Amino acid sequence: MLLPPTCLLCRSVGREDLDLCEYCYRELPWLQQDQLCLACGLFCSAKGEVCGGCLKSPFAFQRCYGVFSYDAASSFLVKQLKFSERLACGRVLVKLMAAKIIDLYERQALPEVIIPMPLHNNRLFRRGFNQSSELAKPLAGLLQVSYQHNLLLRVKPTAAQSSLPVKKRRANVISAFKAKASSYKHVALLDDVVTTGSTAHAAAKALLKIGVERVDVWCAVRVQRS
Repeated sequence: MLLPPTCLLCRSVGREDLDLCEYCYRELPWLQQDQLCLACGLFCSAKGEVCGGCLKSPFAFQRCYGVFSYDAASSFLVKQLKFSERLACGRVLVKLMAAKIIDLYERQALPEVIIPMPLHNNRLFRRGFNQSSELAKPLAGLLQVSYQHNLLLRVKPTAAQSSLPVKKRRANVISAFKAKASSYKHVALLDDVVTTGSTAHAAAKALLKIGVERVDVWCAVRVQRS
């Protein structure tokens, strides 16, 4: 505890109470929300508006907030948490996400509850833990909102989205989720990475079916179109 923080990316001395150095912190691929679609969180030429894709085929969730775009540094932090169980990477992501979310919701109410994107039991057994839960629970504590890990269930085993072409991803997760009865009206659905939004769309549809009125999607990394 007496040693200074060490940067997880370059191993130099980190900032106070953060395992990132000043340089790596500044060089992370921070997303600027005023350059993104108000719905899907992708880069949008019409700043501060909804993109054409969302107008034509809207998602079930209302907003998608990502903290970083995908690059070597942001993917390293996520993959080290997801596949190597390096919880220190999760702690860094949670701190950075909390600060960003507080700014984003400065003039509006936070969701009542944070729900991690669930894994099917088969995948959870193989992996041993849910990386989204490792982000959602401490984030809920920092933001002082409720956390529910069993409100949304993944009831259908599906192929990994990353293994499928874009056009097949939405079909892959149809009927993959089921939500339990709840009185929550505004929820945040948290995932580590959002790529096409298909998984978040399917999960949000399940939540809307039980009476949730608004689903916001939060993610550490929002993959942008190439």
